[in-house]
Amino acid sequence: FKGLFSFILIGCLILSFVFFISEPKISSTTSNSSKQPQYKKQLIIIDAGHGGEDGGTVSAKGVNEKLINLEISKKLKHIFELCGYRTIMTRTDDRLIYDCSPSTIKEKKVSDLRKRLNFSENNPDGIFLSVHQNYFTQSKYWGTQVFYSANNPDSKLIAESIQGTVRNNLQQENSRKIKQSGKEIFLLYNIKLPAVMVECGFMSHPSEALRLEDNDYQIKMSLSIIDGVNNHFDIKGEI
Repeated sequence: FKGLFSFILIGCLILSFVFFISEPKISSTTSNSSKQPQYKKQLIIIDAGHGGEDGGTVSAKGVNEKLINLEISKKLKHIFELCGYRTIMTRTDDRLIYDCSPSTIKEKKVSDLRKRLNFSENNPDGIFLSVHQNYFTQSKYWGTQVFYSANNPDSKLIAESIQGTVRNNLQQENSRKIKQSGKEIFLLYNIKLPAVMVECGFMSHPSEALRLEDNDYQIKMSLSIIDGVNNHFDIKGEI
């Protein structure tokens, strides 16, 4: 997998260099014009699920999902930006992002979700990528699974691409299929942008939970997710 990591990073740097030398120069007399083109790549809204009082699921070792979500999200941000994408994170530390007024945990969670939804509403040119971990009562289940919003046709295409690259790069025996979300996933149900939720693995599966806590595995997962996003845009011819 180190070869893939190097290949992606080198490819991103080459793309950035080519983009830089090929960008048209704008004279000072037109730099403030409203017609000035914006030479920027796609905006990715990276959503680290849970946080603060809401820990999400918990592994057998007592590691909270919220921490793994944040670590993978930070790696996604760093590598996406190396590849020339613009990024925004809904949270950058261990907290929920609710308003000051809520007092109960339930009220805080509701306020937090609405704040995350606001990120999509305030950035209509973005793609919403939410990072979570899965859990099931039976510990035998494992593997990444991508959920997608029904509100934008690109959501399903992005989900298929990410599911495929995670399988090819990291989990060759993963037979899981992407799944359309319903009302049970508030953000995907309400977001109008292309939106997916990547359940990176099962905290309830002992060996997978250990991998998810591992820094190198988090990098591999991040690279595989970004590989999927890149493939989606390659097919559309937008990069």
